[in-house]
Amino acid sequence: MIAFKGLIRRGAATGLAAFVSLAAFGGGAHAANWLAVHRDAVQTVYVDRDSIERTRESTNAWVKGEINTVATAKDRSVAAYESYYNIDCKAGKYRVAETTFHYTDKSKETTRTTGAEWKSTADRVYFLFEYLCAQVK
Repeated sequence: MIAFKGLIRRGAATGLAAFVSLAAFGGGAHAANWLAVHRDAVQTVYVDRDSIERTRESTNAWVKGEINTVATAKDRSVAAYESYYNIDCKAGKYRVAETTFHYTDKSKETTRTTGAEWKSTADRVYFLFEYLCAQVK
């Protein structure tokens, strides 16, 4: 399931997948060195390896997801998203500071969250936790 509970939910599968190529993200301020870290029927998730940074509180990175099925955010069809994740490797928790949804109608919307609640990585973004926390040891 996609890591934006309440914002994105998986819809009924269709023969036509909503897919956006990597080229659609080229030229962005943080689009530099994307590596696929997770792939399933719903999405392919990438981490920008050049954006990974460690602070005293967390490991942070830009993450991009390409949706491979029908998904919605705020009742609109989502093709892809980019998010800035903070992951607390010691506590096994994460929060999302910013997300830009790229909709299938080619529009986009950015949401920034100040003071977001930390959530458990165990069931939602375990693959990001495993990859990012391994990078900073």
